[in-house]
Amino acid sequence: DGTVVGFPSHLGLIKVTPDCRYVTLTEAGLDYVELHNPVLDGSAPFTSSMSEQESTFMIEQIKNHLPSTWAFMSFILGSINNGNYTPDQLSDEIEDAYGYGSQRNWNAAQISTYRTGAIGLLGDMELIERTRNGRRVTYSLSGKGMAEILLGQEDDK
Repeated sequence: DGTVVGFPSHLGLIKVTPDCRYVTLTEAGLDYVELHNPVLDGSAPFTSSMSEQESTFMIEQIKNHLPSTWAFMSFILGSINNGNYTPDQLSDEIEDAYGYGSQRNWNAAQISTYRTGAIGLLGDMELIERTRNGRRVTYSLSGKGMAEILLGQEDDK
């Protein structure tokens, strides 16, 4: 039916021709692919899959094009900041806010999937840090993640 779905389209990075035969980059998509990438541009050793410029660009695209996604990511950042720094603790927080009986009404599988996806992207954007101790992992805010929380608090005023 010509409807384009998926993260790149929702972020305004790609578009499909009216006849649905071709996918092209938007101006924003062109801007993004021109940014330095530590993995693709061979900047070994690299510590993140995104450069600082890519991370900043992605945060702004999510804020501008997917505000509910950014709200969820901000919720995760706030939860970590409030001491919920393990996967189980985060799942409990998400269940309370987004689970059965809430407006979202997410089930356990959705909670796990959305938590995992958000944690992955927050890590790629260097807003959180992961610490592994054997099979256990804990999360903490990076300096950049803390700055986003403070920026969000300023925006709420």
